[in-house]
Amino acid sequence: MTSSSRDNPKSPSPDAKASLRHALLEATLRMAYEDGFDGVSLRSVSAQVGKSTTVIFQHFGGRQGLIDAALDHAVAGERQRHDALLAELGGFPQEPAALTELVAYYVLAADASLTARFCLEATLRAEQLTDPAPRVRAWRDIRSTFWAAAAPASSPSHIHLLADYTIMEQAFCTALRCEPAYDQLLRATARAACTRRIAADPEADNPILAWARAAAFPEPDGQAEGAAPMEPLLATVAQRIAAEDIDGINLRRIAMEEGVPPSLIIYHYGDFAAFLSAAIWRAMMHELPGYLDRSHRTDDEARAGWLDGLQAAVDPVPGEGSRGFYVRYARILGQVCLLARQRGELVQLVRQLRAIEGMGIHHASLTAWPREHRLDPAAASTFSIWIKAHALARIGAPTPPDSPGEMVAVLRALTDSVS
Repeated sequence: MTSSSRDNPKSPSPDAKASLRHALLEATLRMAYEDGFDGVSLRSVSAQVGKSTTVIFQHFGGRQGLIDAALDHAVAGERQRHDALLAELGGFPQEPAALTELVAYYVLAADASLTARFCLEATLRAEQLTDPAPRVRAWRDIRSTFWAAAAPASSPSHIHLLADYTIMEQAFCTALRCEPAYDQLLRATARAACTRRIAADPEADNPILAWARAAAFPEPDGQAEGAAPMEPLLATVAQRIAAEDIDGINLRRIAMEEGVPPSLIIYHYGDFAAFLSAAIWRAMMHELPGYLDRSHRTDDEARAGWLDGLQAAVDPVPGEGSRGFYVRYARILGQVCLLARQRGELVQLVRQLRAIEGMGIHHASLTAWPREHRLDPAAASTFSIWIKAHALARIGAPTPPDSPGEMVAVLRALTDSVS
């Protein structure tokens, strides 16, 4: 029996066509959840429904059409998922403690959802889809509508905070959801988002955050002993990570393309995971805005231009210096979180990245920002996670929103400032 006769023994009914299309899209979501976009192949998807790859070409025109249609399917599924959750939350209490638990539950539930995971990866790897911006914005609108209904007493800026904070937190959850330290960090930042008050002493460290940092960095910071000779190679790989997907970076490819024996990298770093983590750090911290560097004192010029600095960092069109910093950082961070599910050696790096969230923002808020926008460590961590999703949301927007005004409004939502 030929593949065409197996797939089309007779002309299928419209219902049968719709059922097969739905099955193919569901199989795509399942495969992407387990192995990411790169794990989605025509052969594996069609095998899930007992057909040959011919049916994918018949329904979607090929792999690109399948991935694009899967995003539409995922967005529709997200709308249904949020509607169902809202139906279960009728009369949910509005005090901060209850909302904190709801935020934590929402993040964990999103990580378990095929549709939410697909939308997250589409946000982080938009270059793999055809014109994904309208669908990604639709997903953001779904989240905003949910939080407006789930927390009706909240201001629009607080809804904005919750809708975007939870998407970037979902990325961290992908790699860390089963870890006690992450559970405590999630609740600490969710509490800051829902309490909307900073500590009486904003300079005092948060015990949960301090504990998580100590757990994430069991040994002193720094490169592996003797790694200095690898600096040029490290810089080259960091540039590649910033320009392309991380999952294409492996020891064999680096050794072949750069003409470096694999054994030399292992000799200096102990293993490729340590080298890759160092390269990711370098890529993420490239052109770090000065106000985020806790080792530097902030000068008067930085104080005067504090909001301009934030605006430049979330610019969807990166330029010289730190312009577009948060766009680059968020995309690399999110891809590392997703990839850590398949490459366990990256989990320690994700732990460290989550543990230091907000340290630079906390420093900036105390030294460079107006007094009414000072943040304690937990609120700074929440804002730091939010601003990354805010930067991603501006990519592909037909008219970038009033970002400075939105950032100030979110800061006020975190501190209950009316100044």
